[in-house]
Amino acid sequence: MAQRKEMVNRRKAFRAAYLELTNVCNGNCAFCPGTTREPCFMDPFLFRRLAKETAPLAEIAYLHVMGEALLHPEFPSLMETALEHHLMTGLTTNGTLFDTPNAEALFCGCFRQVNVSLHAGITNEKLEQVIGFTKEAFRRVPGLYVNYRFWNIGEAEERTKECLALIEDRFGVHCIYPELPEHSSQNLLKRLYLNFDTSFTWPDLSAPPVPEPAFCHGIRNQFAVLADGQVTACCLDHNGDIELGDANQDSLWKILSNARSNAMRRAFQEGRASEELCRHCTYRVQRFSGKCSRK
Repeated sequence: MAQRKEMVNRRKAFRAAYLELTNVCNGNCAFCPGTTREPCFMDPFLFRRLAKETAPLAEIAYLHVMGEALLHPEFPSLMETALEHHLMTGLTTNGTLFDTPNAEALFCGCFRQVNVSLHAGITNEKLEQVIGFTKEAFRRVPGLYVNYRFWNIGEAEERTKECLALIEDRFGVHCIYPELPEHSSQNLLKRLYLNFDTSFTWPDLSAPPVPEPAFCHGIRNQFAVLADGQVTACCLDHNGDIELGDANQDSLWKILSNARSNAMRRAFQEGRASEELCRHCTYRVQRFSGKCSRK
């Protein structure tokens, strides 16, 4: 665990990076918009360079934008690379692959948190595997947090309550289903959390424009690298509409400090959206209303 202690984050330029290992998924959830991009798995050589460059830049690297990261055929070796470069990581998964060999890599010590999207229509059999993974993770990886997500308040309420009943029984805890359609978080055990929220509309160029003022954490506190190496400002840029640069050709620092990236930062500081995709994003209104900064 000494190596894990070295990975405890200090204040860095970005709170989060999103390194999309793949845009391929084994699910077809109503919540997910999918992508128009070609199916892709990140090249291990690219990931090695990104891990080295991201570790000093971001406090944590989440391994998705689209796709199910555990599908990557070289997932275990990629996590060894993350550990080698002291890259603290987080995983968001649909919870259906905890019975596969790749899941063993989640115990390697580079993970700070694992988010399981239980609103993805998980079966009882798969939920039992999620619970089994959680218990094993708490035994083997001190400091790992697990979040069970239900981002569908007001939808599929009966099924959600069935899942909560199973969680209560297996952990001996009490889960509270929120009466109001708003975000809530419950600490079930020391490192196990239950997160509720409503679904949201993903930004899309075909959506109606959203009026300013505009505020977002994109490019200010986070950035993303898609599976093919394209760098974007936002973890919701599912089609790669904001092309800041290509990580196959330039360093992350060069891309994130180029003219287009800086223009985005200045625009958000002034309450404007410089990118077309941002002008069609309702998420920034739902989550960041009233936070526009002119400092």
